[in-house]
Formats: sequence, C-alpha cells, structure tokens
Amino acid sequence: QILATDSVSQWPVLYSDTFDSNKNKWPTGSDNDEYADVSRNIKDGKYNWDATAKKGFMGWVSADTKSVGDFHLSAEIKRASGSSKSDYGLIFREDSDSSNLYYFAIEDDGFFVLLNYDNDWSDMIEYTRSPAILPEETNHLTVIGEGSHFVFFINDQFVGEMTDDHIQKGRTAIAVQLYETDLQATFEFDNFELRTP
Repeated sequence: QILATDSVSQWPVLYSDTFDSNKNKWPTGSDNDEYADVSRNIKDGKYNWDATAKKGFMGWVSADTKSVGDFHLSAEIKRASGSSKSDYGLIFREDSDSSNLYYFAIEDDGFFVLLNYDNDWSDMIEYTRSPAILPEETNHLTVIGEGSHFVFFINDQFVGEMTDDHIQKGRTAIAVQLYETDLQATFEFDNFELRTP
C-alpha cells in the first residue's frame, strides 16, 4: 500500500482547492428541500455545511471536473458540531447521468464504503471500526482507484481495499449524511485534491 501511495501521489494535480476563496464556484447559500435544510459557505479557509435533516438524507456536491478513471483523491473533513448520528466523506466515480457512485464515509469510530448502482445501495466494505479516525477532529481521507482496485486511507493509515468493476469512471464529490429526522450537524471541508495519471 505504501508503494501504491508513493507512486500515485506523484500523478499530476487535476484539481485542488484550499477554500481560501470560492474560485472553483462551489455551491453556497441555502438549499432547502423535502430531505434537509442545508446552508453552505466558504469562510476562514473552509467549506462549511450546516445541515438539518427533515428525514434521513445524504447530500453531496461534485467538484467541477471531467469524469476520470484512475485517480488519487483526498480531502480533510471534520464534523465540527452536532449529532454523531451522521457520516461524511468522499464520493468517487459518480456517473451524473445515472446517479451511480461509490461513497467512502466515516463516523466517529468507523468507516464503510457503499456502491449505489441503478438505485440499489450495496456494502462494498461493511462498517468497520478504526482507531485511525479522530472523532470531532479533522480527518484526512484518501481514496486511490486504479482500474477496478481501490485502496482507502484515513489520516494516512491504510484501512481497507476492494475490487469492483461496476463503474469505470466518473466525477468526485464531497458528501454528508444524517440518519434521522431533525438531526443537525455542521461539517468542514478543506484541502480537496484530485490527481490523475
């Protein structure tokens, strides 16, 4: 895993954002629908989300990039306040035409990887406890995808891998999920970076 990380970390940067400004035009302001009320802003070098669930919901925002196959994706993410009945993480190989995607997410004490394919959610990596996660602190998440093989890191520690060929390429995104009605939490995103061969 170390060799894989060292090699792909040398790939050219396709897209990066430190959120010191909104040069990449991430969505800001309020987004209120039947699932949740979400307010987003970029302030103090962070992309901040304040979300209140009207029912269990998952929300994401895609980076404005082309669809990619092989990739090295990383970001720093924190649940700054609110309910621990939530998760947050990275979406990769999102096919915006079909909503097919993979989701690498963490909670306070564990992580999992999901596949949404033809509106059917499947566990690629079932919920797994990990001491690599820092609850209520900033966590650095990394996903490396080469062909059908994916490797996952939390705070630069290898936590899992999988092989799956459902989606060949797609876009990347940041995401949050609240599990129940009326739950509220705030999240911070920083240092989003996408590398490709």
